[in-house]
Amino acid sequence: MSNPEFTIVIPVHNGANYIESALKSILAQSYPHFRILVLENASTDNTVEIVHRFHDPRITLIPSDALLPIEQNWGRIIHQSLSEYITFIGHDDLLYPDFLQEVTALITAEPTASLYQVQFEEIDSDGLPVRHPPVIPYKETPEQFLSAILNEQEEICGTGYVMRAEGYRLTGGIPSFPALLYADVILWYRLTALSYKVCSPKTLAGYRVHPQSTHRDINVARYYEAIKQYRAFLKTIDTLDAMTIDHYINGLLQRIYWTAAARVARSGNGLTPLRQAKQHIAQEGLFRLHDVRGQIYETIATLPPILKRMALQLMDGQSAVRRWASTKRER
Repeated sequence: MSNPEFTIVIPVHNGANYIESALKSILAQSYPHFRILVLENASTDNTVEIVHRFHDPRITLIPSDALLPIEQNWGRIIHQSLSEYITFIGHDDLLYPDFLQEVTALITAEPTASLYQVQFEEIDSDGLPVRHPPVIPYKETPEQFLSAILNEQEEICGTGYVMRAEGYRLTGGIPSFPALLYADVILWYRLTALSYKVCSPKTLAGYRVHPQSTHRDINVARYYEAIKQYRAFLKTIDTLDAMTIDHYINGLLQRIYWTAAARVARSGNGLTPLRQAKQHIAQEGLFRLHDVRGQIYETIATLPPILKRMALQLMDGQSAVRRWASTKRER
C-alpha cells in the first residue's frame, strides 16, 4: 500500500500549556498525508485561540457545547469522519518527525496487522527525555500482549499507536472507564485480538509526565471504580488465570494507595477522602488495602509539622535506597 491517509485525534480540555507543542510536532511530520481533529472540550483558557493561530487547513477544531467528562470527550472519536488509519495523541504529548513515516513502513511490511506502535519515552514539562520504559517486542499476539502487561514487562500510554478506523469502530472504541483509567489496555488488547500487533524499534513518541497529568491525580475512589471494571474485563478472558489476575490487580491497588497516601502526607490535604475510600473498599470486600508504606504515610500525615518533615526525609532516604538496589539488580 502506498500513501495511506491518517487522522490524528487530539482530545483536549484546558491544554493551553502544551497544545501548541503537540500541534507543532504533528505538523513537522516528514510524511505529509494526514489531517488533525482537535476535540476541544469547553476549555476556559486560550486553547481555542492557540489552535486557531495555526491557520492550517489540515487542522479541524470540533468544539463541545458544554464541558464533558474525559470519557465522553474521547467517546466522540468514534462518531467523527476518519481516514483509513487513525492515531491519538495527548494534548501534552509529542510525535517525533518520522512517526508517520515509520508507521507507514510498518503497514507496508505487516499489512495484516491490526495495531501498529512505536517505542515511546517519558518527557518532562520542557519536552526533555526523563525515562525510557522497557523495550516493546516487534510482534505480539493478544495473549502475549496481556501477559506482558500482567507481568509488568510492558508499559503503555495513549500516544504512539495507530489502527484502522474500521477496527476502532468494530471494537466499540475506547471503553468508558472512569477518567479512562486502564481503558487503553483494553482497547489495545481488543485491537490486537483482531489480528496481531507490531511495534517499531524506533522511539518516535514522547509521553509527557508533569504535575497536571491525568495519571498524577491519584484519586483512590476513582481508581478503585476503574480497577473493578478492569478486573471484570480480565476475568472474561479464558486464557488468563484467576489467581494471576487478582495478584496483578491487587498490586495495582496497593501502589495507588501508598502513592496517594504519600501525596497526602506531603501536601497535608486529602486525608479524609483517602480514608473514606479505604473504608468503602473494605466494605465491598473485594480487596484489602494493606500496604505498609501507605499506612506509614497515613500516620505521617497526622504528625506535627516538624515530626512530619523528619519522617518524610526518612521515607525519602529509604526510597532512594530501594531505587539504587533496583538499579543494581537490573545491571
